[in-house]
Amino acid sequence: MIGVSTDDDPNLAREFLLRTGVSFPNFQDLDQKLEREVFGAAAIPLTLVVDADGRVLERVLGARDWDSPQSRDLIERLLGQPQKPE
Repeated sequence: MIGVSTDDDPNLAREFLLRTGVSFPNFQDLDQKLEREVFGAAAIPLTLVVDADGRVLERVLGARDWDSPQSRDLIERLLGQPQKPE
């Protein structure tokens, strides 16, 4: 899992990550080229579920509770392996 921030102020994004305890890698997309040209995002948040070969298996627009049973079931179905609760 990685995060990509499109915030205008990288310091605010960094403070949010520290405050919320996000532990996965995060990157900045200040000019939003990655968001628009690579991911084709018309709006954010956008979540892409990508397999080990780099194929996009699912695009989820909007916020979602990724710890919910429904989200875990989706990930398990897409990736074909049980996801362990943290």
